[in-house]
Amino acid sequence: MEKKDQTENQSPEKSTPNPPPPKRPLNAYFKYKETVIVKLKEDHPDLKNSEIMKKIGEMYRELSAEQKTKFEIPYKKEMEEYKEKMKAYEEEYGKVVRQRKKK
Repeated sequence: MEKKDQTENQSPEKSTPNPPPPKRPLNAYFKYKETVIVKLKEDHPDLKNSEIMKKIGEMYRELSAEQKTKFEIPYKKEMEEYKEKMKAYEEEYGKVVRQRKKK
């Protein structure tokens, strides 16, 4: 029996998969976390990561509304850009079906 060339079996539509969809932007809390985590780790090298994250959460909750807007405004702008990119992606490649992780 002769083996068929694999390229004959592949359809041209499936030869190139869709590019990954755009990623959501980091929310205001995660933007804040990125700005303080390095300094916090330097100041407290003895703390575990879980303790550092708790401390960052406490620090974020203590911020005034005015201080939080410094992180919320860029997030809102990036979220609008994400929505536009996602809409364009879905128009070209179809609706994105998110797969749930198996437990």
